[in-house]
Amino acid sequence: MFNDISRQEFLSHYWQRQPYVFRSAFGDFVDPISPEELAGLSLESDVESRLIQQRGSAWSVENGPLTSEFFESLPASHWTLLVQSVDYWAPETAALMQPFNFIPNWRRDDLMISFATANGGVGPHIDQYDVFLIQGLGRRHWKVGQPNAETESFTPHPCLKQIKPFDSILDVCLNPGDVLYIPPNTPHDGVALEDCLTYSVGFRAPSRQMLLEQLLLDQLAEDESSSHRYKDHDQSTVKGQQLPSSAIEWSKQALTGITEQQIMNAFGKLVTRPKFPPEEALDDIEQIKNSLLSEATQLHVCTDCRWTFHQTEHSFSLYANGETYEFKPEYATFLINLFENGYWNTKNVNISLQDVEFTNRIANLVFNGCLFFKH
Repeated sequence: MFNDISRQEFLSHYWQRQPYVFRSAFGDFVDPISPEELAGLSLESDVESRLIQQRGSAWSVENGPLTSEFFESLPASHWTLLVQSVDYWAPETAALMQPFNFIPNWRRDDLMISFATANGGVGPHIDQYDVFLIQGLGRRHWKVGQPNAETESFTPHPCLKQIKPFDSILDVCLNPGDVLYIPPNTPHDGVALEDCLTYSVGFRAPSRQMLLEQLLLDQLAEDESSSHRYKDHDQSTVKGQQLPSSAIEWSKQALTGITEQQIMNAFGKLVTRPKFPPEEALDDIEQIKNSLLSEATQLHVCTDCRWTFHQTEHSFSLYANGETYEFKPEYATFLINLFENGYWNTKNVNISLQDVEFTNRIANLVFNGCLFFKH
């Protein structure tokens, strides 16, 4: 991708700041999926998909699963099929996300693929996350506005959020192998010039509400008997129906009593939460522990595992697929190397496996579908 610009220059001047076009980022681009295969995915009930049509000033949205008969009834132009999480449903497409590994694992979301006929698109709109748009088959014309510019919302259909026409700072045509980067909260509008495939590599941007929800779930999961409860401070607080000022003070203390570690745990679990539940290991925990002790065993990180970590002088918290795993700080280097490199040969580690707590944590990572054995 970085032919005309360095990675550091892109991250310093464009990432989350300005749109950028990577020309010929993928030389001799070959589509990993055909329009027919993409349409086939949209027939499946488990796959999130939708088809958007434009007829003059009218728009329509059909949510999946779609049917073969529906596709046969479509006109030759002015419609777009969008399918979410194609990297999960068609693993051969996941390789398109690898060039973006310079962005941390926990930021990456999924690969959405759209097939559009001539003049097809979803209308001008704004997304709240970063996205790289890889052009495959065909060509698409893009107009991109200034990030964070004032825009006016427009809803031509209850399931379609658009914005009214905007001033563009980029007006480009993408050819196969080109990549367009669009920062969050940036107006953009793409229209197919002919039948085309576009691959959208999206990145997670958790909202305040999402963080509060995860934090609340974590607090509710704690033992209620250990929770600090309100107490009357004096007799005057039990007279009359008016809430005493002590209730305000107690409530403020209860809310501010949430620790930095609890907040970090909630954030780590939120950003690594998988879209689809990973498969659990077939073996039970004891069988997994026995495999760990085998010198012929290699431990690998599952390719779809989302992970990150938080490290302090006295703790190391690993977040993987929406769960928290606490390790002793002396294992930090090992764990970071394991997840960054993707594998570990157990014969290279001796002392760690004698630590029961450490072995239990690793076994749980295997059982929960974050790691797997390769003999």
